[in-house]
Amino acid sequence: MYLFVLTTTKVRFTIIRVDLSRLDGFEWDAGNTAKVTARMPCGIAESAFLGTPLVFVDATHSAQEPRWALLNRVAPRHVFLVFTVRRRRIRILSARFMHAKEVKKYEKIIDATEA
Repeated sequence: MYLFVLTTTKVRFTIIRVDLSRLDGFEWDAGNTAKVTARMPCGIAESAFLGTPLVFVDATHSAQEPRWALLNRVAPRHVFLVFTVRRRRIRILSARFMHAKEVKKYEKIIDATEA
């Protein structure tokens, strides 16, 4: 399975494929489980990695470890989450459903990348 990482400048989009088959699943513990389940079930957060999610490097919050923001549609809702990779496992740090304005921006990016 591949993850498509979208890097942006003001006008251009660059899509990079990342091979997720080299990772060993998800890392859940009391810290991130409580934070994620306050907003959505862990299964929905995990399923956001299926298909072709949009992933942005979160440079602002990556000082201590690389972090990424992921956007994807998990029927019938749209999901926004932040994750990192630790010891070959995906650790979801934060997850929530997107607001209407975010959904519009997401759909616009999807349309632009599919054109």
